[in-house]
Amino acid sequence: MTLAEDLAVQAAKSRAAMPDEFWAIIDENTARLAREGLAESCLQEGDAMPAFVLSNAAGEQISSADKLASGPLSDSFYRGGC
Repeated sequence: MTLAEDLAVQAAKSRAAMPDEFWAIIDENTARLAREGLAESCLQEGDAMPAFVLSNAAGEQISSADKLASGPLSDSFYRGGC
């Protein structure tokens, strides 16, 4: 299975797990953001990530520059839950 196929399966599972009203809100807001040109102002594939400082799960400030000094850096963002 390709990544695109796997993502399509996961998207279908997500759609099936939530009520239509939920997806109507998501779809409406996604369309609004597209109309406002949000994607054009975001980083694009191949762009360098700007330096940043974020809090980790323990509340400690983590600098991307400090992490990059010791080798390659991979970021993962978790938006959390309600």
